[in-house]
Amino acid sequence: MRKEIQEKLRLFEGDTKWRKDTLVFSDGPNGLRIEEGKHLGFGQSRQANMFPTASCVSCSFDQDLLYEYGKLLAEECRSEGVDVLLGPGVNHKRSPLGGRNFEYYSEDPLLSGKLAAAYIKGLQEQGIAVSLKHFAVNSREYSRQIYDAVVDERALHEIYLRPFEIAVKEGKPKTIMCAYNKVNGVYACENKKLMDTARSWGFDGIFISDWEAVSNPVHSYNAGLGLEMPGHSGSHVLLEKAYEAGQISDEIIAKRSQEMNSFMQWCSHSGRRGFNQIEHLNFIQKAAEESIVLLKNDGILPLDQKARIAVYGDKAIHPLMQGRGSSKVNTPEYDWFLQALDERKIHYAYASGFNRGMELEGYDAVIAFISDKEEGEEGRDRKSLALKEEDDQLIERLVETNAKVIVVIQSPGPIEMPWLDQVSAVIYEGMAGQRSGTALYRILSGEISPSGHLSETWPKKQEDVPCAAYFDNDRRQMQVRESIFTGYRYYDTYHVPVNFCFGYGLSYTDFAMQDLSVQKKEDGILARLKVRNTGSREGRCLVQMYVSMPQSRIARTAHALAGFASVSLKAEEEKEVSVMLHSSAFAYYDVQQKKDCIEAGVYQIEAGFSLDDLLLKTEITLAGEEHPYTDIPMNYGMHEVSDEDFAGVLGHEIPSSGPLQPFTPDSAISDLQEKVLGRMIVSAIRLKQKSYDADVLDGPIRQLLWIDDRFDWTSVAAVCDYMNRHRMKELRKLLMSMKKK
Repeated sequence: MRKEIQEKLRLFEGDTKWRKDTLVFSDGPNGLRIEEGKHLGFGQSRQANMFPTASCVSCSFDQDLLYEYGKLLAEECRSEGVDVLLGPGVNHKRSPLGGRNFEYYSEDPLLSGKLAAAYIKGLQEQGIAVSLKHFAVNSREYSRQIYDAVVDERALHEIYLRPFEIAVKEGKPKTIMCAYNKVNGVYACENKKLMDTARSWGFDGIFISDWEAVSNPVHSYNAGLGLEMPGHSGSHVLLEKAYEAGQISDEIIAKRSQEMNSFMQWCSHSGRRGFNQIEHLNFIQKAAEESIVLLKNDGILPLDQKARIAVYGDKAIHPLMQGRGSSKVNTPEYDWFLQALDERKIHYAYASGFNRGMELEGYDAVIAFISDKEEGEEGRDRKSLALKEEDDQLIERLVETNAKVIVVIQSPGPIEMPWLDQVSAVIYEGMAGQRSGTALYRILSGEISPSGHLSETWPKKQEDVPCAAYFDNDRRQMQVRESIFTGYRYYDTYHVPVNFCFGYGLSYTDFAMQDLSVQKKEDGILARLKVRNTGSREGRCLVQMYVSMPQSRIARTAHALAGFASVSLKAEEEKEVSVMLHSSAFAYYDVQQKKDCIEAGVYQIEAGFSLDDLLLKTEITLAGEEHPYTDIPMNYGMHEVSDEDFAGVLGHEIPSSGPLQPFTPDSAISDLQEKVLGRMIVSAIRLKQKSYDADVLDGPIRQLLWIDDRFDWTSVAAVCDYMNRHRMKELRKLLMSMKKK
């Protein structure tokens, strides 16, 4: 084989866990996680600034804020010599139980795509490449490396691919990270259909694998994957053999190598420089302040500066600022709520839990800090939307004392709230980063008015979630039975009561809007209206625009977000706001024509301050398809979806989740326990990687490549052969392949 071919094929495989040639990669997206030393799983990392998580900052609905977020992160990347930041994540929040939801923006594809595009621009304009992830239909952690996301084509394009499409077209990311899971039977890292779709949007960068996500290097290479990470798996040997066997063409090799060389050349101009730490910390605080959501207020907020307060809950001292896993930042410093009180010499009483000896009479307010169990990337999802029992009991006992209770929630997303009607105020702080304590104080004290709005619906109970019955009920499959009726599209369409709707958020001031008008433009619909701050305080107003088509001839959701704008207004100030309504909000994906289409007819455009507070309405008539087609019947998803109905939407029979045997490199490691050698392997893994037991054991056998340096693709194949045949020949092959290491 020519040396030139070998060199080009070696471009496919990373050199180490975080490097490829001169390029340095770093985890993100809410701060740098640069590992120090060699570790299994998520090791100790260098100190870095911790920004609010995506789930938090998305509640700002502020594209300018996200641009600045990306810009400052780029400065920190340059200071550490990082070329590629692994983020942002734009996956659809299918269920509030999703283990990595804190890394994702929203249940709405338009909001996710727009915020991601702004973030990408901020980073890449400073010379730092991003990796838009996780492509695609990556909605849960459970068995993330082996499950098959079974989804109909319309939902795939309208819900799951749409945020990627918007981010690609507007943000132009240099890389897209392919997910662990399969999509309709094909692993994302070898899914040519998905990659070709991204190319059709104008994507001209490289596809990289999520770390350890490649199932078949040859298939991935031919499909379009440009870089397998982390490296040292020996994939280049398989590629060389495949080339010699005629399974990889010279044309494909030339194309992949050109893509990689262009990418590395783009990154090569980045150089090291410092940044202004004070500026960055001030921004982190500002981002938290814009993102904190006031959910309920009977008038107790803002607190009077002379108010006597009692504080309960250890999160007032040890705030939940971020999630676990690849995005966990090792911050050198952070503040907390009680620290903010101490710095301002504000008197308060404090207890970590309910204390009957703590006299509540004489206090103007009681602030209770509660949090969901910490969310993270460890092969696990949230088990329930219910709080820890002690948190619910704390609030109930405080309410029993007739105290004016203010609840502060630190969580990645929605929780059940059985005490909602009994408390005076509720604040959703989310995971707000290292300046969350000061930011929260400034909101509660009225130094600034809250302006955050929910980027996902808060249902009353877990059973109300449209995918509740089929989110994590099958290790090998994730059936997206609800199709397009997900998130607010479901609750709104079928009038399911919720605690708080999408886009909901209160303020300390009041706003009004009037004079809505719309005008057709080449790239969408331009909407104009006037907004006015009718209160006595300065505040930020979020204008939300929704589109609907009540007389549609096909199944549609009742409303879809079409545009939004965040506007700062002084007391009594009025501004005219222009919002370009995204054409995708009017479109449906035609599964016969394989493209987005506009149905001919009359569309309603509504404006308001949340989905449940739409104040203005107008209509517009659009030309388009007179006979629109979809496989989705009217009222689909109103109740639990049957096998027959789901098969009808898919357009084929529901695929089998597959037999456990014969063993392949994609079989789960836990399945090995059926045989003696397998039990030995599982025991060794448990000893070596204790802290990631669930993630590892639900992962595929090929994960041995990364767990033990003695394994390569030959070793993995030998394990499978021995497990299937149980012969000495295969065992000797396994031992010999490991001996070579």
